[in-house]
Amino acid sequence: MKPYTDVFIKGFCWGFLFFALHLYWLLDLLIIHSNSIRSIPFWLMSVSWFACIVAIWLMLQHYIHITKFADVTLIIVSSVLHVVFFYFLTYFSLCMCGVLEGYPLCNPLVLLSCVPQLLWCLKYIGFLGMLLSIMLCISFILKKYYLIGFICMLPLLSGFIFYQKKQFTMQSCMFLKPYWYGSKNPMHVGYKIAHDVTQSICKNHSITTVIMPESSFAWDITKYQDFIPLMCEHAQEVSIMFGTQRSVLGQLYNSYVVIKDGTVVFSYDKQHLLPLMERIPSFLNKLTFGEILCKKNNTFSYGTTSNDIIVINNIQFQLFVCSELLFEAKPVKGYPILFVCNDAWFRLSYIKQWILYFIVYFEALYDVPILFCTVTGLTNL
Repeated sequence: MKPYTDVFIKGFCWGFLFFALHLYWLLDLLIIHSNSIRSIPFWLMSVSWFACIVAIWLMLQHYIHITKFADVTLIIVSSVLHVVFFYFLTYFSLCMCGVLEGYPLCNPLVLLSCVPQLLWCLKYIGFLGMLLSIMLCISFILKKYYLIGFICMLPLLSGFIFYQKKQFTMQSCMFLKPYWYGSKNPMHVGYKIAHDVTQSICKNHSITTVIMPESSFAWDITKYQDFIPLMCEHAQEVSIMFGTQRSVLGQLYNSYVVIKDGTVVFSYDKQHLLPLMERIPSFLNKLTFGEILCKKNNTFSYGTTSNDIIVINNIQFQLFVCSELLFEAKPVKGYPILFVCNDAWFRLSYIKQWILYFIVYFEALYDVPILFCTVTGLTNL
């Protein structure tokens, strides 16, 4: 058992190093947005969990390579194990939080987005087919499992590679960057939105649509109805889209609304909620880590509205709000996609860069164009 123990320990240390670097964004987020001393233990627990997954993966690889398999069989079995490893990370690794979801930043194919032409076959063979093809090629070239493991872990650093996404633009649309983020005064934010919309419309009379990201007005819009006609006062026949919150029958929703001529003409409630940020998993709550980033009285409910088709300049778009796209949480209907995201949570640029990578990957996987708009200015409007 000692060789396996040594491999496990080395794999754990290796995995801890990789994920400590990769999850530095989480540590930064917890330090900035959490006032709890439990944030550091939670981060260490998260890194250790992923390090254990890496250690088990490498231990299994070690077992396979010391077993007397034929060369071709060894390559196939090893490649399948790589695929299972990344599939688990991407789609199931957040089971440590008590939710049957994965960690999308571990998707190794996202790294290929820096050269989008490499993803040309993704829509034909899918995630598993392309990942298996890549792993087979790597396994044929490299014979030592630890070298293969090192190559396979490199995609975790994908956000550190700079890439400028090719622009997909729309005429008569304007992105309004909500630089009022951080204000705790809903009156200030509401008047600021109304003022900026008015200023923008007055400067450019050809604008027919104003698009703002998720959580642009981060309060219950039903309690501040007076702002709706105020925003539209000098924007007749202009659609104003922004993220907000809505309470219905005692349930609070993370919503995206469209107002026009002083009336809400479209509202959509987000159907996927992020653990810790938008909802509290019961398992983490039992471990006292549940309320690190949000309190029980400030969690959201799952949206039940099925209509996610939004119209921009007479073109139908399917609306995806933040994690709905990043976690591939709902079916793609074949329309162009409007993706809105509140990336103000993240100070580190490599996470915002990774979001751009994932947009390219998602476009290639489902063969649909994406119009995206985030808080910190990463937009193609």
